[in-house]
Amino acid sequence: MRIPPLYCIAPRFAKARDDVACLKHAREFARSVHRSLDRAGFSR
Repeated sequence: MRIPPLYCIAPRFAKARDDVACLKHAREFARSVHRSLDRAGFSR
């Protein structure tokens, strides 16, 4: 199996890292939304 050149792999890694960061951000956002809803008196 031949290893693809770095310039083929790098963008994929960069995109994956961005996706992970986006997921983390989304999770934090959801947590803050739940927190503010709890503070406002709404329960799930």
